[in-house]
Amino acid sequence: MKRFVFVSTCLLLLISLSCNGPQKLHALTNYPDILPGWHLLPNPNSNDKPGVVFGVDAKGVRQPMDILEVPITQSTVEVGKDSGKISTTMGALLGFLGTNKINLTADVNTSVNKQVTYAMHLTDPQEDQTQLLQISDALQRTKQSIANFITQNGIAGYKFYIITDAIKSTKLDYTFDGDRNGNVEVKADIDKVLTVNPNVKWTNSNAYQLAYDLKTPLYVFAKYFELNVVTQATGETKLVLGNQVMGSGTPIYK
Repeated sequence: MKRFVFVSTCLLLLISLSCNGPQKLHALTNYPDILPGWHLLPNPNSNDKPGVVFGVDAKGVRQPMDILEVPITQSTVEVGKDSGKISTTMGALLGFLGTNKINLTADVNTSVNKQVTYAMHLTDPQEDQTQLLQISDALQRTKQSIANFITQNGIAGYKFYIITDAIKSTKLDYTFDGDRNGNVEVKADIDKVLTVNPNVKWTNSNAYQLAYDLKTPLYVFAKYFELNVVTQATGETKLVLGNQVMGSGTPIYK
């Protein structure tokens, strides 16, 4: 059964987490109005699923912390039909299409900060959802991991987030916006991505239409909630679920 994406209601919950290594990704400069409340991931991947918890340090670098084992329900959802457009920098777009296989400053002769706008349609998109009460139960069973992270890294300068929902797809179709001269520049830049990612192809280069065949379902959009730090009278530090990150044009991590 098809349904439309909706914004989850915030609930208070306690969580605890663990730490792996840092992860630095290309940032988007504008979040999409194609799905209000959702965020386009820096690149399609199989890792950014519901239950993923991470911190962002003062430099904007994402630090993986934990992956909570929570029940996930799946449903289909329409993305890109009669909806809004996405605006990103050229660097973010090329990084997304190239799956970070290209050096944006050395291999692509373009202004990575140039804005580009496009419509995006997902083939057979599927939403993976969690229930916040079930997340709460899972988080309460992992109390030692947040203590380990704080011991190793502290909390100064950090912000913490959890992915509660994510949308995946097998194929993405693009139609680029703007005047012909601007799109000629877009085409020239994207042509360089085609040399490193054979899954990206023009379906109609004259109309500036592009397809990205992911071959397998990969996560493309995610929904984030911010986690607030609370220090109890006993001195124990916990994280509690704050507001959903709706997207203000400022990326939450690089």
